[in-house]
Amino acid sequence: MNLLLLRGLLQDPGSWEEFGARLRTHAPHLKPVYFDLPGVGSEYRRSSPESVTALRIDLAKRFHEKIAQKKLSAGPWAIAGSGIGAMIALDWASAEPTLFKRMILMN
Repeated sequence: MNLLLLRGLLQDPGSWEEFGARLRTHAPHLKPVYFDLPGVGSEYRRSSPESVTALRIDLAKRFHEKIAQKKLSAGPWAIAGSGIGAMIALDWASAEPTLFKRMILMN
């Protein structure tokens, strides 16, 4: 199963890297994928949308583009979010209820 990881706004871009390495060791069936929010990490040059829904729309657009380009698997998908990442995950699950088979929310 693919696992989309969304970090909190103030977390370091490497926040999920150690977690992802542990997942690959202890749960090799999970394939972690990371997306930075606009305005932080690899997306630091972009301005950040002003709402959780706008953040979700931005992430969903990039996510679906990568699937269409065959850079990501079509599924199945789970999502894990921390802080604002958890808020985005909830919004995303509401907007696309069949996309994620599992959800982990933290903080």
